[in-house]
Amino acid sequence: MDDKTAKQLLFKSTNHIFKKIVIKNFKSFEIIENEVRIIIDLNLIYYQIKNSFGKIIDYISDRFKIIDKDELTKTLILHIYSSKVKECILKINKILSLESNIKEESKIKEESKINEFYVKYITDKIMKCIFTDDIISEIIELSEATEFNLINTLKTNWKKIIIVVLVLILISILKKGYYFLFKSK
Repeated sequence: MDDKTAKQLLFKSTNHIFKKIVIKNFKSFEIIENEVRIIIDLNLIYYQIKNSFGKIIDYISDRFKIIDKDELTKTLILHIYSSKVKECILKINKILSLESNIKEESKIKEESKINEFYVKYITDKIMKCIFTDDIISEIIELSEATEFNLINTLKTNWKKIIIVVLVLILISILKKGYYFLFKSK
């Protein structure tokens, strides 16, 4: 899997978590001369991301089929709790010029549409801070290691797997047999 595909999967699987956190903490925006100031507490968002850590791990491990959740947890804890990520999130620019795409959005009369634009902007910036190229590479490695672990597990436990399959087949046959016995009476 390449980095671009992995980044898309990460954004698809965790975007809704980050978006909920941003929406919950988004206050509003102010237009001052040629700038827009987004009113939001990024410090609170950072702490809520850390509190939602379990959900983030679950979605990433499900999307990337990672069996070793402990290693993924350890990797992401070290990354998210690092001062580099915290600084990146806290330094997201909350003052934007009206001359960019925001100017077009600000022409829209509905304030809810404008709010959605700013929420998306902050969410994208937060995700870029968290899912850096280094962490994406580590997640890809864990995902590929999972495929190798699955093959090794099948190789070492093939006898147990066959026994379980045979027992399930036997149970299925017995249930059908008993069903036909009771149906004929």
